[in-house]
Amino acid sequence: MIEPEEGKFDFSLVDGLITNARRHNLRLLLLWFGSWKNGVSTYPPVWVKADLKRFPRVQDADGKSLEILSTFSDANRNADARAFATLMRHVRMVDGDEHTVLMIQVENEVGVLTESRDQSAAAREAFRRPVPKELMDSLQKHKDTLIPGLRKNGRRPDSKVPVAGKMYSLE
Repeated sequence: MIEPEEGKFDFSLVDGLITNARRHNLRLLLLWFGSWKNGVSTYPPVWVKADLKRFPRVQDADGKSLEILSTFSDANRNADARAFATLMRHVRMVDGDEHTVLMIQVENEVGVLTESRDQSAAAREAFRRPVPKELMDSLQKHKDTLIPGLRKNGRRPDSKVPVAGKMYSLE
């Protein structure tokens, strides 16, 4: 609603909410629905939804595109990030002194409702890569403070994870 055409923003709805809240001495908590909401991409603008090549969708095991933007697409992430950053700058510009908007809650809840995960080629490639070494190092460093259920069920004591050509264990 705020970016009906790529790069052209219309903040009249946001400005109206802020104006009306001020008129009634209220504060606002805005929700950013972004590209992903409860596993469905309902809220992206039409120009994103219409361009399946530039803004790829999650694919099921049969290769069928679902109405969920793929998280493995830089274009999807970047379009959402630009819109969100532009909204944040606008709110700061129109409300930076009065603080009518108390917070903006990001509601990007990535998920795939009909599949266990994205089955696209980009997703399969990402799942084949080793777990990032930085994550494994952090888990290893903080293993004693992890939630007990995660420590117990996350990995068997004898299991190892390949990271950057080496095998790591959480135990």
